[in-house]
Amino acid sequence: MDGFLNVNKPAGLSSHDVVSRVRRWSRQKQVGHGGTLDPLATGVLPIALGYATRLFEFCDASKVYRATVRFGVTTDTYDAEGLVLQERDPNGLDRTALEYACRRFVGDIDQRPPSYSAIKQSGRPAYRLARQGQLLQLPARRVHVASIDLLDWTAPEAVLQVACGSGTYVRSLAHDLGQLLGVGAHLTALQRLQSGPFLLDTAADLDRVGQVATSDEAALLLLPTHYPIRHWPEFVLDAKDVKAVLQGQDVTLPNPTDATVPGAEYARAHECDGRLLALLRRLENHTDRWHPFKVFPGAGSAVLLG
Repeated sequence: MDGFLNVNKPAGLSSHDVVSRVRRWSRQKQVGHGGTLDPLATGVLPIALGYATRLFEFCDASKVYRATVRFGVTTDTYDAEGLVLQERDPNGLDRTALEYACRRFVGDIDQRPPSYSAIKQSGRPAYRLARQGQLLQLPARRVHVASIDLLDWTAPEAVLQVACGSGTYVRSLAHDLGQLLGVGAHLTALQRLQSGPFLLDTAADLDRVGQVATSDEAALLLLPTHYPIRHWPEFVLDAKDVKAVLQGQDVTLPNPTDATVPGAEYARAHECDGRLLALLRRLENHTDRWHPFKVFPGAGSAVLLG
């Protein structure tokens, strides 16, 4: 079974928990997720099965979240699951000040991840060290925040919609907003509305996935393997080119089915039955010669070629 599931993750489960359940239901070992969500968080969690796990690197990394931030209370985890470190009076905070503060975090910013995170230090996740009393100050990382919109302000809580790139911690964003405004803050709820091409509106509840996993309806939830790269030009190969691609040989393919991306560097190669066969890279200084750099031969793991 190859393809993607767009799962609406419930609160209380880690992303790894969801993967474990899908692995058990599908009776398939090759299952992965596209972007960690904390147990507190809900919303879009792309799950890949089979060959689809090899396509995560090509997924659009942009994310959209709805975040609820409580001002006046700082916690060690930057969210509601942590220990309270400090409480301050947020009564002087108003909508204008909050909107101004949000604008300060839009663009390319240096963000320090929470001590309670999965980032590894000396080979160990930082959250494990933090639970042992070693609250590390992790190095800041460059992240991109496309926009922060204030959807609601009912003191002392704000509801924000955050569009950002890969690696952004919304927990850190909440904490940093509180620090900038001088009252402290932490995240009380987080919902991912979008992860690349995967949208909350079309996500399936995890219970639903479990109910249909062993029935004919399972196929209705499974998105095709090429779903994240469906905008790439597509070639449908004849028998001769299928054989060449499976052997890792370059092929001449002058007329892609989808020519809406002239000069595209990458393309999809499909068999006549529609099955994804390979990912192609256009050879430098050529308009019609393509190299198969990732091949899906029909069973087992994808083959990586040079």
